[in-house]
Amino acid sequence: MSEFQYYEFQAIDRPLDAEAQRALRQISTRARITPHSLVNTYQWGDFKGAPRELVKRWFDLFIYWANWGSRRLLIRLPRRAVDPAAIRPYCVRTLLQAEVAREFVIVEVQRTIEDPPDEFPDEETGVSVPFAALRADLLRSDLSCLYLGWLLGVQDGLVTGKTPEPPRPTGLLSPSGALYGFGSFFGLDPDLLAVVAEGEADAANIRRAPAPDELARAIADLSEAEKTALLRRAVLEGDPHVLPEIRRRWLTTRDQSGPDNRVRRGWDAQELLSKAKARARERVRLEAEREAAERARRAERERVERERRLARLAGHEDGAWEEVDTLARTKRPADYDRAVALLKDLKALADRDGRSSDFNRRVQQLREGHRRKLGLLERLRSAGV
Repeated sequence: MSEFQYYEFQAIDRPLDAEAQRALRQISTRARITPHSLVNTYQWGDFKGAPRELVKRWFDLFIYWANWGSRRLLIRLPRRAVDPAAIRPYCVRTLLQAEVAREFVIVEVQRTIEDPPDEFPDEETGVSVPFAALRADLLRSDLSCLYLGWLLGVQDGLVTGKTPEPPRPTGLLSPSGALYGFGSFFGLDPDLLAVVAEGEADAANIRRAPAPDELARAIADLSEAEKTALLRRAVLEGDPHVLPEIRRRWLTTRDQSGPDNRVRRGWDAQELLSKAKARARERVRLEAEREAAERARRAERERVERERRLARLAGHEDGAWEEVDTLARTKRPADYDRAVALLKDLKALADRDGRSSDFNRRVQQLREGHRRKLGLLERLRSAGV
């Protein structure tokens, strides 16, 4: 397998200006650079830039993968639109990390998967679309993809068995296509994801999104100075992160108030692994049962069809033997197959009626008459006639 690496950077909140594009061109002369992205692929050599530094300076999203299994994702989020303290419980050493860099928080997920699929992406379409959707989720305070990153740590044994799960976001109760894409990209065990998705909501450690009336009350509770500052950013600066910041403030207030908002104990890492293994065993058992039932249905259909053919064939054996001889004379492989299929029915009919010796005699005559036709003889041998 030849080496293949894929790099994609996306500028989502602000386009790259001409100066930034010129600076990026100095790093890579062959990359496809637009005001919103940089995409490059390598079958030899390597990208000369430092992805983390480029994300800190210009980009909101970075995706890397290599066909030997390396996977890396960097997501840049505005510092005032997210709460680093809310992200911290999902971090796993060497796998999922979060860094506060100036006015941004940079989330990184990095993993090498075993037996990666042998397929190359189309650089014209990009692979960033699902990850851009997950970035938007993070800005809405939906940390579901971070929870999946923590699950990867559980899967890899980087999270100790008695470590309780972090707050389980509501997005996991009905995972989006983007979340499934994240899991597939990083090699998450589908049974682990299914265990979480199928878990009972009232038994989990859930953080739900705010309802519109709750956001309205949160805005009403802001001081006049805060409202003015947020309105100025939204209208005059076109800041797309005003709503995420209001959501984050609501979550912070909610988590600090009232007994109804206290989270309850979820599962620990060992319980999640045990449930995933039990689900996998049950899935394998059910699949085996379905396959066995399908085989039985196929066998019954074939038996009924064979009985119908034999009923039609009974009393017309001589004509069938003549047809076999005609097909054998043609030297066409498809006709050989038809001749062998007819012979199998003639054998079944002869066995049923106690005339096997007569059948064997006529088959021997057929072999002798066409002894130079190796293709036909091989088909007869394989069919057991």
